[in-house]
Amino acid sequence: MTTETGNPYGAFINNAIKDLGKGPSSIGVDKMTLIMGAGTKGIVGFEDLFSDDVYIFFSNEERTKTEYVGTVEKPSGVGPIYVGITASDEELKNILFSEMLSGNFRVGYRGITGLSGKSSDLDASLEVTIIFVAYE
Repeated sequence: MTTETGNPYGAFINNAIKDLGKGPSSIGVDKMTLIMGAGTKGIVGFEDLFSDDVYIFFSNEERTKTEYVGTVEKPSGVGPIYVGITASDEELKNILFSEMLSGNFRVGYRGITGLSGKSSDLDASLEVTIIFVAYE
């Protein structure tokens, strides 16, 4: 997570520590959106890419721990699409808190595509925007 340009997640953690006067006791997800990026080609909207629901997840770097954090039911258009939050703050704390505190986690998405047998000249760029919250 800390490899994003400008490291906004690192800034979030540093600001949380500054504001709270200590490290947060837990970190949650307040809001998420999904958007089809500008680099997408050959795909008009999410309905061309996914034939069913899309799931957003966090995992540790080794991918041995995974927590699904949000779902979009049969997305369409190019977004932004609001992602329904499915993981509680407590679930994130129990599974990935140390990774979230250090920023050593990945954000991913899974869904079933409807692209079987279609042109191989397709490229989808998806962007997930996440608003985190830190708790004392």
